[in-house]
Amino acid sequence: MKEGGKKLIERAGKRRHDGSLLENTLSELEVSGVWRDAPELEQFGDSPDKQRFSIALELCITWLNRILFLKLLEGQLLRWRPGSDRLLSVDNVRDYDELNELFFHVLAVPEAERRESVRRQFGNVPYLNSSLFEQTELERRTLRVSALKDRLDLPLHPNSVLRQGANPPKSLQTLAYLFAFLDAYDFSSDAKARIQAENRPVINAAVLGLIFEKINGYRDGSFFTPGFVTMYMCRETLRRAVLQKFNERYGWDCANVETELHNELLRHKIPLSAAHELINSLRICDPAVGSGHFLVSALNELLAIKSDLGILTDRQGRILPLRAVVGNDELILTEPDTDQPIEYRPGNTASQRIQETLFHEKQTLIENCLFGVDINPKSVMICRLRLWIELLKHAYFTRRQRIRQRLETLPNIDINIKAGNSLISRFALDEDLKDVFAKGKIKAGEYRDAVAAYKNASDKAAKAKLLEQIGRVKAAIYEAFYHNNPLNKKLKKLLGDRFLLENKAAVGDLFEKLKSQDISDDLGKINREVTAMETQIEELKQGKTYRNSFEWRFEFPEVLDDEGKLPRL
Repeated sequence: MKEGGKKLIERAGKRRHDGSLLENTLSELEVSGVWRDAPELEQFGDSPDKQRFSIALELCITWLNRILFLKLLEGQLLRWRPGSDRLLSVDNVRDYDELNELFFHVLAVPEAERRESVRRQFGNVPYLNSSLFEQTELERRTLRVSALKDRLDLPLHPNSVLRQGANPPKSLQTLAYLFAFLDAYDFSSDAKARIQAENRPVINAAVLGLIFEKINGYRDGSFFTPGFVTMYMCRETLRRAVLQKFNERYGWDCANVETELHNELLRHKIPLSAAHELINSLRICDPAVGSGHFLVSALNELLAIKSDLGILTDRQGRILPLRAVVGNDELILTEPDTDQPIEYRPGNTASQRIQETLFHEKQTLIENCLFGVDINPKSVMICRLRLWIELLKHAYFTRRQRIRQRLETLPNIDINIKAGNSLISRFALDEDLKDVFAKGKIKAGEYRDAVAAYKNASDKAAKAKLLEQIGRVKAAIYEAFYHNNPLNKKLKKLLGDRFLLENKAAVGDLFEKLKSQDISDDLGKINREVTAMETQIEELKQGKTYRNSFEWRFEFPEVLDDEGKLPRL
């Protein structure tokens, strides 16, 4: 261990032992008062204490998500390139300032654009492009991790694995504690974490779901769905959906995927690209996505289905020499002849081909087939992390623009997982979007293209521009929807009636002598109706009932056709 790392541990015991990440964050929020600047503050609770706690928890989950992801990345790099430097250690990341620098000045910035001082310290850390390493709106309005106190410690439990060995410390600085903790346990186990000699590279997705249940869902009544349940649900539903797609398209009557559908594809010589396209046209949406366990199971099952059908191919259309099955809610990849597990070996042409194909297959399925909504923004953050982890498992090294070999950048899949109340919508599901798009001078295809471009944008400025464009399109759709709303049509008629009555009151009626009192009564009635109607419309736009409503018809433009209609189920 370098001198800097030794000094951090040697100073343990000389600081106050109240350095938990959550307590540290709560303290900074309370003292600075910046928690009041959080966007839509009321969504975090109905009292200042609840609001501060919820904001602190969301910030901590954001930072821990990044750290967990980096731990996985570190494990992958160590496995693929033995002898690589660790990303998360007290030698490389000595305090919260350097952790903040790692987040935003290293992982969020292409290697060639980094400052010289950053390149010297983090020269081997790859650029990932993931929006996981961009400041959230909550961070911009309240705290970044660099605002936390570095001098605080966490005490070690007497029976902690971190107190083994001669003269163990009684406490550790919080980051040193966290890094040591992550190094000490096997997160790839479905059972209780086992102490291990070396860090293992892949964290089982089920573990993150359990963490979600404990730290995030305890107040909302959320419960983690066991892996065997989501695995069974996905296997039964997706295989039936795939059979239905092929049977309807080609007029077949196949009863199972593994033999009958596979044989029909061979017998009729269906192009592999056509089979891919049909499966990729499936749309899977979880309206209460939670930690994303169901979507991860669905992703694994879709890959297993493609393997069973013999259509897993690389970009040149060559079938991959591998077998993919789902076991214990994990995707298991083996060589078909030897049944040996497949591992990525950088520099090996055959291995590179398999790794690249699996990465882009997962990317295609996540971008086109998997969608999720949850009312809890913290759940959305964890779900996005789960999907990024699935991509990271098959990340690969590449060469581009004369830059040294580096990891392929990750797509911006966050736009497929959104926060909102999936049970409430301002607009009806059978609303005619063709008229809405026409009045808003918007083409559904252009909207889809902007979303697709965002997913693959690797430049910050380009991403910001695309998000702005998507926001303008959504705002125009909202306005067109409101214009078409029956309430607006009723209001327009009432305003017209009021205008006529007001004219009658002003100039009189040449043919009938109406009493001014009658006109006044009618005007009073219409004014009351107008006020009530305007209140209803304002409630629809701004009211608490619809604050978190989720508009299915245009939040996911990928499910719409060129006329803005939902496809036939």
